[in-house]
Amino acid sequence: MKKSKYIVILFFFLSLIIFGCSSLKKDIRQEKHRRKELETTVKDRDKKAGKAYEEAVKRQYEIQTKETQKRIDYLEKQSNIYNGVKKEFFLKRWFSKKKINNKQKKPENIQL
Repeated sequence: MKKSKYIVILFFFLSLIIFGCSSLKKDIRQEKHRRKELETTVKDRDKKAGKAYEEAVKRQYEIQTKETQKRIDYLEKQSNIYNGVKKEFFLKRWFSKKKINNKQKKPENIQL
């Protein structure tokens, strides 16, 4: 009698473990699938937003006069020069060869 009770209880717990795990796997798979779908929608939305922004910038540039376009190009190059320079690690700077910084000349026909 006692052995049969233990066996029944053992089978009961084993069945709970086996069937409970399979339902958890389905939930985990569904959650992963939902996350992937969400990531793809976010990537697509970001890609579309970036493309729309680039088109807006291009359209705004085309509206400008030639002098303004030249000024925009010049200022963009200057900002890239100033913002593009980042200090390297100090040991790397100490033991590397010195670089000559050639600054870009300002065109004569542009008025700022």
